[in-house]
Amino acid sequence: MPKESLESSQAATPEIQSVAQGTHDLLWGQHRALAISMWVIAVALMLAIGSIIYFGLGDHAIASFTMNDGSIFLIFPPLVIPLFVYLYFHRKARQEMMREIAQSLGYAYSPSAPFSSISGAVFSVGRGRKIYDVLSGTYRNFPARLFSYEHVQCSRSIFRDRAN
Repeated sequence: MPKESLESSQAATPEIQSVAQGTHDLLWGQHRALAISMWVIAVALMLAIGSIIYFGLGDHAIASFTMNDGSIFLIFPPLVIPLFVYLYFHRKARQEMMREIAQSLGYAYSPSAPFSSISGAVFSVGRGRKIYDVLSGTYRNFPARLFSYEHVQCSRSIFRDRAN
């Protein structure tokens, strides 16, 4: 790739310094209309639900709700919309940052890899095991692979104890 073309492509996608800043840049810089519209929709839904609870719908069952019986908490589920959008862009920013790190080290990047590709006693513990943000390459002529590992570990006896 010619030097000018490489420099212009790097200028188009600024280097991500942190995942939080990268998420902000993706949402506010590149997807501003989406960020604003998701908040407008969430607030509109909250206002609509709140007004239904407060003013009621005549003889309908929902009119029996009052602000004192906890139904006020029904206005908060629309906040899940911006949360999911934020988490989606947070993941994209993290993946882009890891891609930049891999490129700077001369490694290949993959967002995930099959769990069967790793072995070891530590990786047999827990449930919901997965690896992600996989960097593969060589270090001092030896194959190397760096990745994030996640699992859930809890005893099923906790659930039995709670049921009793």
